[in-house]
Amino acid sequence: MVEREASSALLWIHCALAAALFPGSSLIALSGQSTAISLSVFLSVFWFAGLLTLVWIESVGIRTFGRLRQRRINTDVACAIVGHASVGWVVGAGFGLITSVIVSQKTDVYWRIQGVGIAAAISAGAGLIVFELLTYLGVRRMKYANAPNSGKTLAPSPAGRGLG
Repeated sequence: MVEREASSALLWIHCALAAALFPGSSLIALSGQSTAISLSVFLSVFWFAGLLTLVWIESVGIRTFGRLRQRRINTDVACAIVGHASVGWVVGAGFGLITSVIVSQKTDVYWRIQGVGIAAAISAGAGLIVFELLTYLGVRRMKYANAPNSGKTLAPSPAGRGLG
């Protein structure tokens, strides 16, 4: 239960950070525009809700496929996997910021506005790929974890018995 709470906190922190960074591309590319801040706030709320929805869908998906493939992935394990894999969204948002800095070098307003969409698409795609890769690695690592008899202790060896 403690691991689930820590993973949930990690998930919320990563999604909030990524949601704050994703609209940064619009602020950088549209600097000097009057609608940049309102667009940034709207996109931040949109990204946060979207990221939490995507993470929830992934959590349900790995529990479902875990049951089908007998991987013993319960709710706590799924929460731990997606909580740690959610750092992929932060990586994608950082990649989007780098892309938007490159796009903001254009002097034409048309290319800046187009660059916002391009930076958002690239960062969302990169974040999704990193998140899915980390989720896959987490599910793969949990293949043999949480064994059915893992709570039982081994019986002590009989006294006086040697190796041979």
